[in-house]
Amino acid sequence: AAHPGKDGKKPTRERDSDYNLRHKDSGSGTDNDSIFSESDVHPVDHGDDPNTLRFGIMADAEVTLGFLLAGIGYHREKFRNYMMVDSDTPQEELVHFFNALYRRPNIGIIIIDHETSHRLRNIIQKCNQVLPILLTVPAKASLLSYLEKKDRKRRLRQRDAY
Repeated sequence: AAHPGKDGKKPTRERDSDYNLRHKDSGSGTDNDSIFSESDVHPVDHGDDPNTLRFGIMADAEVTLGFLLAGIGYHREKFRNYMMVDSDTPQEELVHFFNALYRRPNIGIIIIDHETSHRLRNIIQKCNQVLPILLTVPAKASLLSYLEKKDRKRRLRQRDAY
């Protein structure tokens, strides 16, 4: 049962202004009968909001493109949050980009592939901040070599068991 309102009368849907706003019907039945006009709806752009943490990526082309396709790429005013690394990438360029990512206040996680983390191991060992989190992910080449080593060890154990 409905409780009486301030005027002592039971509330009805006609007097419920929230209900009227939510269920406004002009009778035409089209999707354009919204209480919001197109000028009222704006996409959210966090821009350089210091409360929004972003990812940084330093990996080979396949890993980097995968993360970019997932939508975590960021590019503003001569800064981008990703670097495609290959074996020809100079060490000083890697160090410079890693330091730029590590020092930015809006980077929360830096994703580094296995080969790149191996190349940056001396610098990574000196990193002791809580944020950004450094996450090493396997690349295709490092994953294949890991699986081959694991399979080789398994075969040796099986051979020794006989």
